[in-house]
Amino acid sequence: MKPVLPPRPAWHWPAVAGLILLVFALGIASDAVFAFLTRAWQQLFAGLGLGSVLQRAQQGTSTEVTQRSLPAVFTYAALYLVLCLALLRIVLRRAALWWQAVRAYAAVTALIVLLLLVGKLSGNAVLPLKVARRLIDFLVSPLPVVLLVALLASPRRQAAS
Repeated sequence: MKPVLPPRPAWHWPAVAGLILLVFALGIASDAVFAFLTRAWQQLFAGLGLGSVLQRAQQGTSTEVTQRSLPAVFTYAALYLVLCLALLRIVLRRAALWWQAVRAYAAVTALIVLLLLVGKLSGNAVLPLKVARRLIDFLVSPLPVVLLVALLASPRRQAAS
């Protein structure tokens, strides 16, 4: 017998709407967010006397991957992924489904890291770096959320489980 989920709390749909708005706002305002994060990280590194470390790390980054500040890129991606995973946690009410979504995000992230390593170890080979860049663009977009909700919360899947 399938376990019955409790009714959704009153805050459920406002939280879903709010997170959707935040995800889209972050995507729409990405240039301003990156500018803010870049300045913040530059000030932090300069304040710690590590400005040259930041510059050296940036020089070793292929333009096929990003032309933005690496700490800003990682911060933006982390913020975006946290918002997407929070949205998925609210929409996918069962913890097991949410963990499947987390594993999907982790798998794509691992693939990105692998492609970046292959690209770097092969002397900045363009193909793996370009594929990694496209996967990063995919991961930091609303598309994975839409796909995961469609796959994991579909009525057919719910009936099968």
